[in-house]
Amino acid sequence: MRTTLTILLFVTNYSNAQDIDYTKISEAQSIRQGATLVRHFNLYGEPCAYFQVIDSKKNWIISETKKFCHIDGKSFLTDFSDAEVKNIRFTTKGISMILSVTPLENSGEQKKECFMPILDNSLGTIECKSIR
Repeated sequence: MRTTLTILLFVTNYSNAQDIDYTKISEAQSIRQGATLVRHFNLYGEPCAYFQVIDSKKNWIISETKKFCHIDGKSFLTDFSDAEVKNIRFTTKGISMILSVTPLENSGEQKKECFMPILDNSLGTIECKSIR
């Protein structure tokens, strides 16, 4: 006698937006580019920057969240004595910003110009280059 075991796998699309305490937002901006609504915000006491795509065609759900909290394999939270994402500007092609970090070693502040493209309702990879 042959027995067949069937396992049902339910896949749920969880957004990491569920882990965000929205009551701690200290700064926020948003822009609409065609059908794409993109929001940026910072949380009190955290050097990371958050970016979200909100889908207007699906009852305004958050379709993507990107947390900018690392660069070159180093965390803004533990691998720098100070880190700040500032001068965030929305452009027709994406989001530009300045990243200011101070390494734990006594080498002084370093500034980087960063850009994240927005393509087809999706946030691209953040790329940074030194400006100093």
